[in-house]
Amino acid sequence: MRDEILALLQKEFLTKQFYGEKIEVKVDLKDMVEKKITEENIQQPNVYITVNAYQKILTLVKEFSSEVAWHCLVEHPEGTNAYLIYDVLVFPQEVTGSTANGIDNEYEMWLATLPDEQFEKCRCHMHSHVNMGVAPSGVDENYRANLLTQVTDYYMFMIINKKSEYTLRFYDVVNNILYDDMELIICFEDGTPLQTWYDSVKDVVKEKKVLPTITTYKSPYEDDTEDYWKKKQTTPGTKKGRGRPKKNKEDNYITIQGPENDIRKFVSIDHAVNYIYNYYPNTNHRFSKNMMRHNLAKHKAIAYDVHKLDFDYEFMDKPGGLEYAILRCDFWEVLKNESE
Repeated sequence: MRDEILALLQKEFLTKQFYGEKIEVKVDLKDMVEKKITEENIQQPNVYITVNAYQKILTLVKEFSSEVAWHCLVEHPEGTNAYLIYDVLVFPQEVTGSTANGIDNEYEMWLATLPDEQFEKCRCHMHSHVNMGVAPSGVDENYRANLLTQVTDYYMFMIINKKSEYTLRFYDVVNNILYDDMELIICFEDGTPLQTWYDSVKDVVKEKKVLPTITTYKSPYEDDTEDYWKKKQTTPGTKKGRGRPKKNKEDNYITIQGPENDIRKFVSIDHAVNYIYNYYPNTNHRFSKNMMRHNLAKHKAIAYDVHKLDFDYEFMDKPGGLEYAILRCDFWEVLKNESE
């Protein structure tokens, strides 16, 4: 590519009189690259990575709160445009929140002790940007430029952050072509892309369409039918005394039922709420005490799971007088106002 540009400059210089002024030459590098790829039948590389290697990368990025760097081993079957990243090698380094540099002498010693097979296939450098964007910094560009002076065929660089965003560059040194923003194709050990597997199973999963339940309220005063007023009539002598009828003693209890069908009863809502919060002091409750009191007052029932650290309560109605408490997507059936 450099020879073509120099030829254009020489042509421009020879065809114009030169009196010390600048010679302006506009070069469309994109057209030149596309022409070179077409004429020489150069295939764009496809970069694959095994599930095992990808999980190692995600683990490094997740566990370190600082930057961290590593090399990758790459297989390139001769005569193909496929490049498979199959393993990850973490080298000695010193890191900060924004840098990851190999330790002098230790890094060189580590590199020298690699088996020949691994050394020859060490064709990729990656590092994390923690929570920052994944565009290469000036330091990154300088590191890449220095490393590429030692490369004669190809090399890859990738930056990834905790959101799994990444930028992948592929340098084809032989043809002097840089491929930017490459896609990383995750695959199984046999080479089958993960997306291919997903496409083969996605059609068996059907999303259930749930129609919204609409509850309407009608005031009894709007009903002037004969049947309604008949119901309102009171037979003489059937009602003794005055005031509200006495409640069943069971109605005063607040029932808490767990996943093992263990049932606890409390004489008041406050007792029930305090029990839940005091018995699990290290639990992160989604509901505040006031919200839990509201739900208990409304439903007289709640579910809890002693095996979970996070409590997540939600209630919804079900025909037949039953209530469901949704706890972290696990459904525990709770009988309203029943003890056993």
